[in-house]
Parts: sequence; C-alpha cells; structure tokens
Amino acid sequence: MMSAALFVSIVLLGICLVLAFLRLLWGPTSMDRLLAFDAISVSAVALTAVLAMVWSEPHFLEIILVFSILGFLSTTTVVLYLSRTHTPVRDPSPTSENRKGKTLPNQERGSLS
Repeated sequence: MMSAALFVSIVLLGICLVLAFLRLLWGPTSMDRLLAFDAISVSAVALTAVLAMVWSEPHFLEIILVFSILGFLSTTTVVLYLSRTHTPVRDPSPTSENRKGKTLPNQERGSLS
C-alpha cells in the first residue's frame, strides 16, 4: 500500500512537471526554456524513482539511469550550441561609455580610487 509521503511526492512532482511544461511553452528566452527542460528531466527521473518504489519494480532503475544521462547530455549540448551562437547584448547604461577609455571628470588616468 502506498504511504502518504509517496502520494504527496507524486502529487508535488506532477505539479512541478506541469509548471515546467508551462515555462517551456511560455519562456521568453531560450535560457528559460533550457532550464524548464532541465527541470522536466529531473522531475521525470524523480517521478520514475518514486513510482519504482510504489510498484516495487527494480527494473525502473535502468530507465532512471537512461533518463538521467539523456537529460544531462541534451542540456549540455544545448548550452554548448547557445554559447557558440549567442550574440552578446550591449550594455546601454551610461557607465558603458567609461569603459572605452574615457575618464570621469574627477578621475585621473592610472589611479584606482
């Protein structure tokens, strides 16, 4: 029989999966979608582990291992792809002009304070 802790963990992991899927769909940036996909893969692994305990099936541990490896490799691959194709955004703050070699009126060149 399923204990209350296992039932609560299944419900919470299900909620986590739903929220992560919503973030995957509505994420404004690709990094938000990447983190949502990572949360989905971790939640799926955890849910599989809990279900393996509920159903007393040790064969699910192999599925957990495969899901973990696939989640890690896919996240790492997407991060590598985004790091190579991402164009940096210019800083629109007024201090960005000071980085081009200009000094402030009360600053001398070479002084650190």
